[in-house]
Amino acid sequence: LPKVVARLEGRSIFWLDGHYSGGDTARGEKDTPVNEELRAIFTTGAPDHIVLIDDARGFGVSPGYPSVDEIRQLVQSLRPGWRCEVAGDAIRIFPG
Repeated sequence: LPKVVARLEGRSIFWLDGHYSGGDTARGEKDTPVNEELRAIFTTGAPDHIVLIDDARGFGVSPGYPSVDEIRQLVQSLRPGWRCEVAGDAIRIFPG
């Protein structure tokens, strides 16, 4: 992901859905790499990208998933003043 983000020249939308959600879905080394994904997006010299994270209902509930508040704190540490909110079943992260 860092290599992809570094090559982007303009604002992009990231749809993060690479986490284990049970059943027949694939499971990696971690149930969700969302913290690493957010760090890659926001520390690679990226402009003001928009991030959408699917399956908000599992964050803070499913094992290995950070809470929405923990995601919000991470976003604030990487991009002070940005908004992080839940709408529908997605976490939306965008400039404030």
